[in-house]
Amino acid sequence: GLARGSFPQLATEDRISAMSAAMLSLGERICGELGSGEMRYLLIAGAKTLQLLIVLSEDYVLELELRPNVSVDAVLNAVKESIGPLLQALRIETLTP
Repeated sequence: GLARGSFPQLATEDRISAMSAAMLSLGERICGELGSGEMRYLLIAGAKTLQLLIVLSEDYVLELELRPNVSVDAVLNAVKESIGPLLQALRIETLTP
């Protein structure tokens, strides 16, 4: 399932969930076929926003929508520093490195 705080006006939860699952599947396949190891995160850059999927565990992925001028490194660092309570609630021991 997908839990997200907000959605674009024209997109339904089911549609967002399906697109996220497709992005995740394709990213995992690309990493596997190129020998890149386990996928840690996926970034899709559009002209207006960036979609960032962060793999938390085998069962959980965090999706964030970012403005294009935001530093992805800064967001990843902020997530790593503040994700503890979410990981505890989901009973995930550590964030995928």
